[in-house]
Amino acid sequence: MVNIMNDRQIIFISGKLDKGGGERVISILANHFSYSHRVKIVTLLSGDQEYELNKAVEVVHLSKKDTLRFLKLPYWVFKLMKIFKGLKSSKVVIVSFIARVNVITLLANVFFKLPVIISERNDPGKDGRGIFTQIATRILYPGADRIVFQSAYARNLFSHKIQKKGIVISNPIIINHLYETEIVEQAFVNVGRLAPQKNQKLLIQAFSKISNSIPGYKLYIYGEGPLRDSLEKLIDNLGVSDRVFLQGNVDDIHVKVKGCEIFILSSNYEGQSNALLEAMALGMPCIATDLPGQSEIVSNDNVFLIKAGDMTQMSAAMVEMANDPVLRKKLAENAHETMKKFDSLSVIRKWEELVKEAMGHE
Repeated sequence: MVNIMNDRQIIFISGKLDKGGGERVISILANHFSYSHRVKIVTLLSGDQEYELNKAVEVVHLSKKDTLRFLKLPYWVFKLMKIFKGLKSSKVVIVSFIARVNVITLLANVFFKLPVIISERNDPGKDGRGIFTQIATRILYPGADRIVFQSAYARNLFSHKIQKKGIVISNPIIINHLYETEIVEQAFVNVGRLAPQKNQKLLIQAFSKISNSIPGYKLYIYGEGPLRDSLEKLIDNLGVSDRVFLQGNVDDIHVKVKGCEIFILSSNYEGQSNALLEAMALGMPCIATDLPGQSEIVSNDNVFLIKAGDMTQMSAAMVEMANDPVLRKKLAENAHETMKKFDSLSVIRKWEELVKEAMGHE
């Protein structure tokens, strides 16, 4: 039975609840806090709920499809203001994820002064945020009680005033206990939205270049996104449709990933890749683009690092990893050992302390 502690409430604000890193973290935190608090998730957009939530978690969608584009910002601010109205600052904490949503949340809270924790979930220097968002974050972020960054790198991209309110908390990693599961297939596996940021185009091209030199290997890509059609055409044009497969979204992703021999991350940028960290926690040998937001966890000792956007390095890394079982074993063991320090319980405890602090409870 759910144990609700008084009437303390946490309201998470997000864009959507589909398959995304931030959405996964929200679902983990919402489920955890639902045993001791009333928990509500408010999404600005509609969409599929891809992660399982406890029955005690209330979900509210603010989406209104017929709202004109230039009216969406005031519409969202007004709707959030209605939700915030009447709430007591000693009984509630607002937790917002992703820069644009953070800005909207802080605008809606200007007159209510409720405790707000905001979280940056990507690489602020490379995620393509517009000039309005850049200016708004500089002005509004100091109004948050605390700001969660995934890395010191991301925190250091902001002003000293914002950094003072910042805290670095890694993603909570929850996986099925599959560490001892044996490999099912000689294959590379990638997990991520089919979008330019994830650069599966380069991954497919790199694999096609060396596929004949490692004839036993296949490439599986899990995820959905706007580039599906163009990636399918690329696979056909390169003549690798019998060895490269776009698998879409699946529920048993950890089973699918662990059933392959090598994980590969091809992203141009990341805040912190859940997919990579989960593969490391599963004890898999990993190839990944060398991204600054992950440097506090990922190194050449536990992952085969390559330069982002470099097809030659990616192809060479795939061949070397496929042909070197000793290297695979070493990286897999080091990766698994590294991720023991970032278990979900230790990460969630940091969030618990933040929430207590924001509510003013010792």
